[in-house]
This record gives sequence, structure tokens and C-alpha cells, in this order.
Amino acid sequence: MDSEIEKSLGIEEAFKKIRNATGLTDVQGIVMKFLTWESTYSKLLMVVSDYEKKIDSLKTEHDKGRDILH
Repeated sequence: MDSEIEKSLGIEEAFKKIRNATGLTDVQGIVMKFLTWESTYSKLLMVVSDYEKKIDSLKTEHDKGRDILH
């Protein structure tokens, strides 16, 4: 019986930590957050990559413009 109580307390403590970290209070919301995390992360990586390409393109344009002026 004590083992079950310890497990239950451990699960409750883990749930509190997850609630604090995610800001969510219901189990369904927490599950959805974890299930969509990978997709969100992938989308953010694509956005970062797109902006890096844009920055490189703008740097190239800037360098070309500077070369024309000199």
C-alpha cells in the first residue's frame, strides 16, 4: 500500500512540475502541448532558415551596392 501512495505522490509531483513549466492546468492541454511540440519546433526551424536566407540575400545586395559606389 505504501508503494502505491509513493507512486501516486510521485506522479502528482511530476504533474505539478509540468503544470508550472507549461502554464497549463488540464491534462488534455498538457498532452496536446507535448504532441504538437515537435511540429512547432520544426516550423520554427524553417522560419529561422528562411530568415537566414533573406539575411544572406540582403547582405549580398548590400555588398553589390557598396561595390558600385566605390
